[in-house]
Amino acid sequence: MIQHVYKQAGAFHGHFCPGLAIGVRAAWEARERLDSQELQCLAESPACWLDGIQFLLGATVGNGRLKV
Repeated sequence: MIQHVYKQAGAFHGHFCPGLAIGVRAAWEARERLDSQELQCLAESPACWLDGIQFLLGATVGNGRLKV
């Protein structure tokens, strides 16, 4: 199942890379363990893994749940 999500996230991101895989896996685990409706992400720098988090959790700068 996670492989299918990774392929979808790759289409969103524009390419497949290790950073995207890390973001997808981290978001997958967070979604399994936490209430993703209230989950917020604080990132110190923009990187590929943020697209994985945005794609799976819907946390974006626009909705205030992602702060870079």
